[in-house]
Amino acid sequence: MKITEEDLRKVRFEQFKDAVILLFGIFGLSFVIPAYIYVMLHFLSSSDLSKTLLLAIFYSELLTFAILTPHVNFLLEITRSAIGRRTPYLLTFGTLVAFLLTAIRNATVDERSITAIIVIILSFNFSMYFYSLTLLGLMNDRKTYVTEKFLESQWKFWSVIGIISSYLYSWKLCTDGRTISHVSLLFLISVFAVSFLIIEDKKFKVKISPDEKSEIYEKYKSQRKPKIKFEKLRNADLKRLFSLIITYQFLFLLPIHIAFVTDIPKNQIETTGAKVLLFYSFGVICNYILHRLIKNTSSIFEKMGHVTIASVLFIFSTTFLLPSINWSLIVSFTMGFLLFPTLSKYFYVPGLGIERFICKERVIEKNIEYYTLYLSVLFSGILFDIFGLKTAGVITACILVALLIIELITTRAKINNTSNN
Repeated sequence: MKITEEDLRKVRFEQFKDAVILLFGIFGLSFVIPAYIYVMLHFLSSSDLSKTLLLAIFYSELLTFAILTPHVNFLLEITRSAIGRRTPYLLTFGTLVAFLLTAIRNATVDERSITAIIVIILSFNFSMYFYSLTLLGLMNDRKTYVTEKFLESQWKFWSVIGIISSYLYSWKLCTDGRTISHVSLLFLISVFAVSFLIIEDKKFKVKISPDEKSEIYEKYKSQRKPKIKFEKLRNADLKRLFSLIITYQFLFLLPIHIAFVTDIPKNQIETTGAKVLLFYSFGVICNYILHRLIKNTSSIFEKMGHVTIASVLFIFSTTFLLPSINWSLIVSFTMGFLLFPTLSKYFYVPGLGIERFICKERVIEKNIEYYTLYLSVLFSGILFDIFGLKTAGVITACILVALLIIELITTRAKINNTSNN
């Protein structure tokens, strides 16, 4: 049967329609993550529970990615159903994420059952992990030569739009739980759009063949054993690790520090946290735009990496002396603006969910990154338990000092190599 130009246009339209729906799904996922962050900020600052325990369950998704990813990928590959191999998981875990987010909000406000709170948060993290992995898998399935460049150029953009929209929407947030319900509703709409409007290939709706199953199993066996290498890390690897630590820890260190120095009431920690991370994100985005418009900007900042980080450290230290929320927001913007060019290869907007991109962009062994991030968060929790939340600013300063030392060592090594050559 001869394929006409009209048939080709219909195929391209369907492919771009699926791509647009997938981007809406990415937007919805990015919209819901910041809501979870500022709800947990409120719980972290107001609860009398151990901060180490709270941070351990808050960031439990890191361990899930490190331990379960090969097994979950295998399950996703061999699944076949009447509606496809990924759609059942998208529907199930996407719906769970939407309802569990509202449940977390209600449970952390009442704080009646600590066990129930822990179970709900762990369930939310697992559901978010499963949904994210399935959505990224579906995006890879639906890529074609027509839409591949479009998806690659747009998915991070719509992730950032989702994050910024969520922080802006939370500006109105005080203690009104309905705001979280609205976030959950928008996310649920994106889940249904991805699940019902994208039709998976027919081959995923019939029973898997023995040969295909055997091939998938062999691939699974090769990935099943954790591959942790205890080799000496290079300066670039250390810089990447500390960049990821900054990205993760600033989600709670910066808002808590600014709330502490400005004496913000506990019932406003969510709004304050959202404002701080919003201004920090604006700083990152503004420098990214500048970097795209003026190509030499990145190389100039990269050569002055140690000067930039020292400047960030100095600017951050002013928040101890000038306890003003307006000044703190300016500092947050400046930190995001200055840090981005130094860490541009590794740095993402706060709330993007770095663990999802470690899976896609492996520079050193990913398990080391997951475990290092998790241990660094637990260490901060231990310091909180011993010295209180007032140490958030000191921990932030220590991370910046460590990054400055690494940058100085890297710069010195470059100078030595140049002189030797």
